[in-house]
Amino acid sequence: MRSRPASTALAGLVAIVAPLAAACGETADSLTTSAPLDGVWLLDTSDGDPAEFVLQIEVDHAIVSAQGPCHLLRGSLTATDDGVATFTLPGSGAASCPDDELATELAFVDAMEQIERWELDGSTLTLSGADTTLVFTQ
Repeated sequence: MRSRPASTALAGLVAIVAPLAAACGETADSLTTSAPLDGVWLLDTSDGDPAEFVLQIEVDHAIVSAQGPCHLLRGSLTATDDGVATFTLPGSGAASCPDDELATELAFVDAMEQIERWELDGSTLTLSGADTTLVFTQ
């Protein structure tokens, strides 16, 4: 059996891997174009009512966390550079939370799960859905 020279095998490998690497690069860029969303955001208004929530977004890892009046909530997100977004934040029902604060927290979780769009204007992040608008500042 004849073996191919190493240079021929290497050239064949480069011919196969180069297009894949280029495609991977494009995918990585599309995932990180929403990187301006990364960081810590303070909820400014929740449909006009002030509330105390701190949101942390890590687009590259598809992670979102929110500190509410009672609990640290962790979930996932998807965000595209054309402003489409979805968030998943599981609610918590721990008994250590007063009823009114728990209701506020659960309403926030419900609002986050209705989000369909994001818009960034300087240091203001607006998340919106059919019946919900949440405004955050950095």
